[in-house]
Amino acid sequence: MNKVDFVDEELTKSCDQLGTTNILSVGRALAKTDYCIGYTVLPYGSKCCDLGVMITQDLSPAVHINEITVKAHQRANCILRCFVPKDITLLMRAFLVHVRPVAEYCSVIWSPCLKPIKSIEKVQRRFTKRLKGLKSMTCAQRLQYLSIPSLELRRLHLYLLFCYKIVFGLVDINFPDFFEFSPTNGTRGHAHKLLKPLQ
Repeated sequence: MNKVDFVDEELTKSCDQLGTTNILSVGRALAKTDYCIGYTVLPYGSKCCDLGVMITQDLSPAVHINEITVKAHQRANCILRCFVPKDITLLMRAFLVHVRPVAEYCSVIWSPCLKPIKSIEKVQRRFTKRLKGLKSMTCAQRLQYLSIPSLELRRLHLYLLFCYKIVFGLVDINFPDFFEFSPTNGTRGHAHKLLKPLQ
């Protein structure tokens, strides 16, 4: 058996393990090329999950946001049903550990979408409203009483953290593609003042 046949045989074996592997054609024009692994033709799909983020042909995050919203609501409802003592501290701890990470995962990628963002905010708003003694309070009052930030503020913190990582080279993203340092050197502050380059 030569090397090409061996590689082809191994690829054919691994095709059985591929399962949900598909091709995602991004943009308006659909690709007409067949892609194969071994002798198995990979199917085209309208959406694809990569590293836990659902990507569609038009690169809209709406499908991903809908999926994580449903998952977060399910977990929040499960927490409220499963914990017999309705201790607010215990329930909020469970929410922060099991629900909030679902709603924030990779938010730097999908968060710029404005319309479905309200459904994400509704997860925390609905959960806090169902806690004992907090139903009559407004959302801002509940968040202040519980000493937790809104999901919108948490996403802003994640943006700033990602910006910091870009500036100091902690991620493999080219800094000049997004920012440039400000040429003005004032007497106060630091040397890392940023400008967004004009396109």
